[in-house]
Amino acid sequence: MIRVAPHSRPLVERRGIFRGDMPQAARTRNGHDAERGAALVEFALVLPILLMVALGIIEFGFALSQQLDVRHGAREASRMVATDDYTLSDACSRINLATGSTITLAGAGGGIGDEAAVTVAAPLQELTGFFTGWLPANLTSEAKVRIEQDPNWSNGSSACP
Repeated sequence: MIRVAPHSRPLVERRGIFRGDMPQAARTRNGHDAERGAALVEFALVLPILLMVALGIIEFGFALSQQLDVRHGAREASRMVATDDYTLSDACSRINLATGSTITLAGAGGGIGDEAAVTVAAPLQELTGFFTGWLPANLTSEAKVRIEQDPNWSNGSSACP
């Protein structure tokens, strides 16, 4: 506690002005500042923006993870196509994709050394749903590969179970 002479000014500042200089209207009945709840109001104004930024980072990170899964699925299926080891059940089990994803094969008419293309498409799963307009509804990736063995598969599109 700071002791001061009865007619001198206090030496402790509060919020940039001397407490003794505050007008009566700026103090409440018990002597506290009337601006005491200002921090709570400012926090209430900033909190929604901070939550949207945090949820946006999480949502976009989850969407990026799914896009990487789709890209990995296309590469894995294209490698299976190149070595003529392709079956739909194997391709779907090797890639960790959502239900409703499709695998499309093209280039089966060629022989060894020709190019084949595999396209994988999967629906985007969202965590929050706040960013539906900002994210694509479907994620796709295409991988092209040279055929190494005579193909026993055919062109077409198939859905993963």
